[in-house]
Amino acid sequence: MTKHITLNELNNASSQKIVIMRIMRIIEKYSEVWRVLHEPVQNSIDAIQKRKDITEGEVVVKMNLKSGKVVIDDNGKGFPKDLDLLLPDATDKTEQSDTMGYQGVGLKSVIYSSMNFKLLSNLGDGQSWGVEISNASQYLKTEGKEEAPIVELNEKREGRGTTLEINFENNVVRSAIEQIIDTITSAESNFRWRWTSDFRKNNFLLRNAKNEAEIFRYMLEYYLRTHTYIGSVSRLLNCRLKPSEELYAKPVRILLEIDFEGLSKDDTEHEFFKDVINAVLKSKSKRMTLDIENKFLDFQEVIDKVRQEDPRSISFEIYDFDIKRAGIEGNPTLMDQVYCKIMTPDYSKDEDDIERRYAQYISLLAAPSEDQQQRNIRIFKDLFPNILGIYILIGRMEYFEKYLGNNFGIKIIAANGIPTQQELTPRSSNQSFYFNPITFILNIDGKLNEGKTQFNRSVSGEKMC
Repeated sequence: MTKHITLNELNNASSQKIVIMRIMRIIEKYSEVWRVLHEPVQNSIDAIQKRKDITEGEVVVKMNLKSGKVVIDDNGKGFPKDLDLLLPDATDKTEQSDTMGYQGVGLKSVIYSSMNFKLLSNLGDGQSWGVEISNASQYLKTEGKEEAPIVELNEKREGRGTTLEINFENNVVRSAIEQIIDTITSAESNFRWRWTSDFRKNNFLLRNAKNEAEIFRYMLEYYLRTHTYIGSVSRLLNCRLKPSEELYAKPVRILLEIDFEGLSKDDTEHEFFKDVINAVLKSKSKRMTLDIENKFLDFQEVIDKVRQEDPRSISFEIYDFDIKRAGIEGNPTLMDQVYCKIMTPDYSKDEDDIERRYAQYISLLAAPSEDQQQRNIRIFKDLFPNILGIYILIGRMEYFEKYLGNNFGIKIIAANGIPTQQELTPRSSNQSFYFNPITFILNIDGKLNEGKTQFNRSVSGEKMC
């Protein structure tokens, strides 16, 4: 006969199992590269945005590919002294705040993928604390049968901000690097990279590279600034994080150091990564460093970089443009130039006029048929009031192949500056020359789904993700 118990007793008896199942579902949604790089860096950038007494920030990331140790250090507001925030779904952020994360799940995917997780925080005014969690990944694998001790630390962090020291298990960090390479070279997305010897010869940025390590270094920056929180569209547009607040995205400097010491090509089965390892190990430092800003990759930057390496390689400029009738009159793609348009609304003046002002630019995303244009306008109609800014770049296809490494252009929705995997329109088999080379980024006031890849919203009866 079943013993009668209270709901409270029933919940307490099953709470561990429920928590473990929840964490497993969280980790399934975050690949290795998200756990190693995306999520820790996002927390650092959020902490910097929330620190009111600074105008810019810095995040230092150090990755050791042999040991699997990653250290992330920032000068943000400091991680609050609250152990409950280490529980799944616990967060001190809100959906209305000026942060990218708010669901309280990303950092948990990091903790429960680690053999050792150490956090040191300095909140200012003498408030400093730390915590260390051991064996979290094994605790999860054994469904709680193995303990994962939590120890509060007396160790002090110098200067305000947060330091994370994470020891990931097995080949998680190396796998993250391999995922970056695969995303750029072969992923089925608008960020496709055609990886052939002929393409390398025709791409100035790759042609001048001395070895695979230099090629990978450029690929890494391209990935970080188009796929991760580092590539802030709000910073590219210099627009507000949220239209209801006088708050702009602070610039953040990202310093990345990858240590290859002790690694060998036998530590990976990835052929291109083997070549990268060999090239880096031939250097004196056995390290690769990258110093970038948290701003979505701007086409003008690429052109400037090419000019520095080979002044004779580029003879065209980027021109600002306007469109009278999109796709019919004043079509800039028919000329041997590149055209750029950055639009941000003035919410104090024309909030009710946003749809009219942006409709012609949304129609650029369609093939030049009137039916398709109207369909796009209808689908995105509910998004117009939430637009933070639009970035449009139009030019001949060959320019994209030479400088950005793809021939499809980029067509995404960004949510409060976060690049997503959301395409603005599907690609079809009868793409026109006009359609292919358009880069179109729509930045809106919105939040992403759990997993941080799609804008989770139903628009005009059509699901956006």
